[in-house]
Amino acid sequence: MRWLAPLLVAPLWLPSCLAAQPPAWRGVWEWTMDHRTEAGLRAMADACRDLHFNVVMTSPPQDKLAFMSAQCHERGVKLYLSTVFTGGEKAWQQVMTPAEQARAARPPAESSQHGGEPLTADEVFEGNLPCWARPEVREYFRNRVAEFARLPVDGLAFDMVGYANYYRCYCPVCEARLADYRRQHPALSEEQASAVCAEQAMVDFIDEMAAAARAARPDLELTIHVYPYFRPHPYYGNRLDLDTVGQTAAWFFHPHWPLEKVKRLTTELVATQHAFYADSSAAPFIGFYREPPEDARTAERVGEELRIVRQSGARALQMAELGNLVREPAVAKTVAEAFGH
Repeated sequence: MRWLAPLLVAPLWLPSCLAAQPPAWRGVWEWTMDHRTEAGLRAMADACRDLHFNVVMTSPPQDKLAFMSAQCHERGVKLYLSTVFTGGEKAWQQVMTPAEQARAARPPAESSQHGGEPLTADEVFEGNLPCWARPEVREYFRNRVAEFARLPVDGLAFDMVGYANYYRCYCPVCEARLADYRRQHPALSEEQASAVCAEQAMVDFIDEMAAAARAARPDLELTIHVYPYFRPHPYYGNRLDLDTVGQTAAWFFHPHWPLEKVKRLTTELVATQHAFYADSSAAPFIGFYREPPEDARTAERVGEELRIVRQSGARALQMAELGNLVREPAVAKTVAEAFGH
C-alpha cells in the first residue's frame, strides 16, 4: 500500500517573518556514523552544528565521552548518552503467546515497521526485551542508569521500553499482577485491565529510572523516544517524568504517513504535553532513513514535516538518524534551513 501525501495549504516557502520559531531543544539520534574515533566524533559534532541541532543522542565508548563532550560544547551542542534498556538474564525476558513466539522465530515480513506503528495484527518486534514489572530487572537497570548518570555527559536518552508483541507480557509476574488488578477492578474486561497494567509497568519503570538518574546527579537532563509502539495507548509519553519526551509524528518506513496524520499527531502531542507534568516538553519525533532507498523521503517532504512541527509551537523536537541525514545533502540542507532563525 502507498499513501499519497496531500499538500498543506501553507507552502514550504512561507516567509520566515510569518513562521513560528524553531523548537528551542533540537535533538538528533545517531547510530550510523563513526563514533569510535576522535576524528569521527569531531565530524559528528560538526554535523550537529551545521544542521542546527543542539543535542546529540549517541553512545561513544566511555573513554571517549569527555573528548566528545568537549567537542560538542565547543559547538553549542549538548551530549546525551543513548541508554537502551535491553539485555539482562534470559529468565527476565518477556513472554509472548506461542503463536507470537513462532512469528518471532521467522524473518520479519516485508511490511514490518520494526517497532513503529505496525501494519498487520501479527507483527512482533525483532529483539529481546525484559519484563518491566520484574523487581530484578528494575534493580539491574537502576544500577546501570546511576553509573551512566555520573559520566561526563549532559543527559541520558532513554530508548527501547516497550513490548515485543506491542501490548503486554505473559510472564508469571505480569500474570499475577493482572489477576490482582482484575480482582480490584471487576468491572473492567480482561483486555482493558491488561492494557492498564502493561502501560503502568512501563510508566513506573521509566519514572524509576529517571529517579535513579537524578538521585545520582540532580542536574542531569533526561529524554526518551517512546518506542517500540504500544497498541493500547501509543501516545502515553506525557505521563513520564522527564524533561523532554520524544513521540513519533513521522515514521521512517514505507508507507509514509499522510501529512494530515503528521499534523494531527504533532498538534495533539503539543496540546497535551503538560497534562501530567508542567515542566515536561513534547518532542515530536521525525525519522529519516535512506536504506533501503525506497524508504527515503524527499527533502520537500521532510521540510513539510518540520514546518508542521515548527508551526505547532513545539518547544522540542527529536530526529533520527544523523548519519542518514548527513548522507543525503538535500535533506540535510532542508533541516538546517528549517532550524535556522
